[in-house]
Amino acid sequence: MERATIRELSEAVIGELQRLGYASVTIKLYQRLYRKLLRYADESGIQHHSIDVCHRWMRDSFGIDPTLVVRKKEHAYKQNSYLPIRVCQCLTEWQLHGCLPLKKQGKLAARDLPRQFKEAYDSYVAFCCEAGYSASGTYTRLNRIKRMLLFFDQHAVSSVQSITAWKISEFFRSQIELDSRTVATMLTASRVFFRHLYQKGFTQEDLSEKVPVVKANRKFRLPRTWKQEDVLSVLNSIDRKRPGNRIFSSP
Repeated sequence: MERATIRELSEAVIGELQRLGYASVTIKLYQRLYRKLLRYADESGIQHHSIDVCHRWMRDSFGIDPTLVVRKKEHAYKQNSYLPIRVCQCLTEWQLHGCLPLKKQGKLAARDLPRQFKEAYDSYVAFCCEAGYSASGTYTRLNRIKRMLLFFDQHAVSSVQSITAWKISEFFRSQIELDSRTVATMLTASRVFFRHLYQKGFTQEDLSEKVPVVKANRKFRLPRTWKQEDVLSVLNSIDRKRPGNRIFSSP
C-alpha cells in the first residue's frame, strides 16, 4: 500500500484489530477517531496518508504535539494524547509493514531512523512480526536496535556494511549507566539483529559472532573508566567458548 488512501488504511487497521480480537469498545474508539481524521482530510482536500497530515490533524483538532516527550507531572496530557497518536501510528505502520505498531513508543519514537539503515531495519521489523513475538518483546527489541543505529549514525557509520565490531564495542561502552540485565537484553537483541542482516544479505560478515554473552547480575554495570580490574571483570563474564566474541577488544 505505497500510495494507499487514509480510508483504505483505516479500514485495513480496523479489520486487523477485529482479527486480533480487540474489544468492541476499543474498535469503536478507533473508528470514531478515523472518521474525524477522514473529515479533516476531506476538508483539506487530502486523500493519501502521510505522517505530516496526521501531525497537523492532531495539532489542529486536539492540540497534541506528537513529538513531545511526556514527563510524569504531565500524566494527564499523556493519557489524553495516547489514542489519537496511536491511531495515526497504526496507519503509518500498516502502510509500511502491514502490521500494527506496539502499544508503547518510548522516548525514541519521535526520532527519525537514519536513512542509511532504514531498509535493513524495516526487514528486521517484518521478521519480528512474522516470528510472532509478543508486543512487549518486539517493542524492547526494536527500541534497543533503534538506539544502536542512532548511535552509529552519530558516529559517521554510513551504511550497514560499514558497521564493525569496534563500532559495536563503542556503542556498548557508551551505555555505562545500565545494569547487566539491561545490557544482556541489548546484547541478545543485537545478536539476533545482526544474524538477520547476514542471512538476508545486508552484510557480508555475520556480526552476531562478534557479540559476547554477558552474565547478568544485579551489581554489574558497564564501567566509566576501563581500569585493569574492570576489564578483567568484563572478560570473565564473556562466554569464551565462542571464538568470535571480541566486542570489547581493541580495534
